[in-house]
Amino acid sequence: MAVLRLAPRFRAASSGGKAVWIVGTLAVFGGVLWLLPGLGDFSRILCTVLGTTLLSLYAIEVDDLGRFRDHFRFLAMVAIYSGFWILYFQMFDSVLWYVQAYVDPTGLNDAVNAGLRTLGFQGHWRFDVEGVTWINAGTIILLQLLVSSLVKNTRALPTMIVGIATATLGMALLALSTGIWVCMAGIMLFSIGEMTAHPKFISYVGQTAPKDRVAMYMGYLFLYGVIGSSIGAVLGANLYVKFVDEMNQPRTLWLIFAGIGAATVVGLLLYDKFVSRPTDPAASPPPTAESTTAAAARSRKSDRRRP
Repeated sequence: MAVLRLAPRFRAASSGGKAVWIVGTLAVFGGVLWLLPGLGDFSRILCTVLGTTLLSLYAIEVDDLGRFRDHFRFLAMVAIYSGFWILYFQMFDSVLWYVQAYVDPTGLNDAVNAGLRTLGFQGHWRFDVEGVTWINAGTIILLQLLVSSLVKNTRALPTMIVGIATATLGMALLALSTGIWVCMAGIMLFSIGEMTAHPKFISYVGQTAPKDRVAMYMGYLFLYGVIGSSIGAVLGANLYVKFVDEMNQPRTLWLIFAGIGAATVVGLLLYDKFVSRPTDPAASPPPTAESTTAAAARSRKSDRRRP
């Protein structure tokens, strides 16, 4: 809020004055942050990186209420959507640790090796922990075109909600069993939710951004990754140590992350109802030559009927 109050003075300053404002803000913020006791080096570096993004608020025209509301809507969307990316980054942390420690891949190994022997190969294949990443990537490679064709004409925000809800169900599946098939189903379901939600998020930002700020919004939207990875890495590691290593309750871990996904879905529903633009543009295809010709024919027929 202090940065927003100082924004008019910043814009009125000369080039040299603006440089002084920026350096001064960084010095005050960095000095306070690095002098706080109890913070680790990672936390200080992370907060410094996030804090520098506040300098962009100097460029916000607080006197233009409509534009200020656009910025608020955008930042609120990024903050809510970051909840989904807290779940996403577990695929590279806690899910890997869980698979290595708890999941028995014997059933998958036997099935794959039986198939290899049927084809005349030696059956010595074994599932390893990196299989989590190729299951995720392979599902997206195989199904992305199909999923995109199914949702290409749907509204962006409701499609995002459906996608995140699907990914949340995939995360919740991990709480049901330590079997390899349930684990694979959960990862694949999460991947389907990911490929449904994320392209529509980028589409939504492009559709709702002010026309003269589309490029800026499309750049800043990647803050979801900064927020999601920063919180997800620390949260996932701490929760894994507490509920899995110490308490031997991996089911609780996945239910907590499923709860984060559910909270993200609720947040987007509330955003759609109270915060989003009055008209959320649908991702409808442009009119074709056939539809334009048909509309013109109907118009001429209507004109002939008039007295």
